[in-house]
Amino acid sequence: MENPLIARGAVTLSRAAPVVSACLAAFFASHADADNLIRNGGFENGCIPSSATCSEWTLIPNNSAVDRDAHTPKYSVAIGGEGGGTGGVKQLVVLKNSHIYGFSFWYKGSRGFGLTPLIARVGTRTVFAAMVNAATNWTLYQVPVQADKDGPTEVHIFTENGPHYVGPLILIDDVELTE
Repeated sequence: MENPLIARGAVTLSRAAPVVSACLAAFFASHADADNLIRNGGFENGCIPSSATCSEWTLIPNNSAVDRDAHTPKYSVAIGGEGGGTGGVKQLVVLKNSHIYGFSFWYKGSRGFGLTPLIARVGTRTVFAAMVNAATNWTLYQVPVQADKDGPTEVHIFTENGPHYVGPLILIDDVELTE
């Protein structure tokens, strides 16, 4: 007997992937010229190499520092640590409840071996989580995010301790949150 709840010729993941990719591309293209709510998302202004000093950002010690290996043009931030060590960057932005934003950043594995967990949150929503290895070259991550409250909201990109306390540094650059 045929199940009436299952549509004939239902969309499969392999068929849906190009449609989803096209929708995401259109979403981010429409937000390309929008104002970035993240201040100093490229870590270029007021940032001192090899330190935890970077204007507009809070770098979480002890394993976060401005780095010269950048996606564009001069600086990025290295978080986490070769071995045991968590680190991260965070910034407060003002969002509108239920409004949809485009969130993106570039990341790269660097120095070390093994895997490091990389996590990104906008407010209470975890919008990215992956295990990153040292061989990972600059990679763009982008996703639409719906705000879960009005007002100041923390954008937080951070690492956790890798398995067996082994894992590479992770570089972060060109963070954006657009309407």
